Amino acid sequence: MVFLCLYLNAQITKIQPLNIDDRFPDFTFQKVINRPQGQLALSELKDKHIIIDFWSRYCLSCISSFPKVQQLQDKFNDDLQIILANPHDMGYEKEVNALLSKVKKNTGFYPSIPIALNDTLLNLYFPHQSVPHYVWISKDRKIKAITSADELTEQNLKKFISNELNELTVKDSKDAALDLYSLIATGGSNRNDFLFYSMFSKEQPSSSLPTRYIRDSTGKILGYCAINRPLSFFIQKAYRQTLKGFNDNRIFYDLDKQIIFDDQKQPSKYCYEIKFNDSHAKSQQLEQLLQADLKRSFGIRAQLLKESMPCIVIRDIKNISQIKSSHPGTSVSLSKNNKDKFIRGYSVNIALGMLDKLRLPIINESSYKDEPIDIAFTKGADLSNPQILIQQLEGIGFQIEQAPRTIEIIRFNKP
Repeated sequence: MVFLCLYLNAQITKIQPLNIDDRFPDFTFQKVINRPQGQLALSELKDKHIIIDFWSRYCLSCISSFPKVQQLQDKFNDDLQIILANPHDMGYEKEVNALLSKVKKNTGFYPSIPIALNDTLLNLYFPHQSVPHYVWISKDRKIKAITSADELTEQNLKKFISNELNELTVKDSKDAALDLYSLIATGGSNRNDFLFYSMFSKEQPSSSLPTRYIRDSTGKILGYCAINRPLSFFIQKAYRQTLKGFNDNRIFYDLDKQIIFDDQKQPSKYCYEIKFNDSHAKSQQLEQLLQADLKRSFGIRAQLLKESMPCIVIRDIKNISQIKSSHPGTSVSLSKNNKDKFIRGYSVNIALGMLDKLRLPIINESSYKDEPIDIAFTKGADLSNPQILIQQLEGIGFQIEQAPRTIEIIRFNKP
């Protein structure tokens, strides 16, 4: 007995899982319900195609599909034999029989298809993660398909019997375990297979892809791609309409520093790509979709708030006639590198808006709003310094105080 057990174990270890186009060896099902001799050898079915339907007594979807399987067996009986194989409930024959009897009592249905029990070698030939699990074997005993229940259709069976069955997705194969990104990366799928997708990734230093709209040969926008950009770029892209009219000193970012900076305290960069379906090929809808992706990926959302904060308040402008514009047009020179800095021909509100770049917002509470003015600053003046800017404006008649004011701001934070 010891030598026999050792021999059987050695034989089992030689069994290799079978794949598509492998030949299924001669096999005899040893414990079969609905067979006169209680056995079924594949050699008895030499003129038929075979489908082995793996099931267990705990699989309700397996059991509920028995009537459908029986109908297909009856329809293709001359060319096909379906075998209900349960290699999972070894030693539970009484329970399996009781279950089948209960199904018959409750529904009046009892399959006439061969029901094979206890053949655990099938689990070695056809390893699987779940049931139902279907193995399709042709007349010449080659494995033609290994599928889930979805592929067991009358149309596929007709093709199977006529040897015209196209390649079906292999259930529980290595490829089936891949995610969608991996399918693309390994060549199992391509961009055109996807109706819609969007994704963020970390920085890709070796990428030479440009930031751009993706278009087809006719110029139609198919998607958008941004490579190695800081998070602020994506926020400004997503909230372009919302941010109109808000200078940087009215925009605040209360975000997790881990998503803003890398370990060296440098701005973290990200890549983003989205493919539209036809209804999403508009820039405004891109903004909405990007907003949703920023919230999903980073937890970012925008809130329009009113908060009190220190401001530079323009109370009045003395002798405004002295700075009333004398130029027929408008011009401006405020660049840091320009020695001559001036604003010509713009209204008071617009001119102050151009200067409203400091940490402290500028609020115009004077009675002057739309009057065109000319402002000439001292050559080389550093207008990024609040005190210098205030001195420059006071020197031409602006009455200024620093005081708190409640103003509208946008705050980006996590929900």
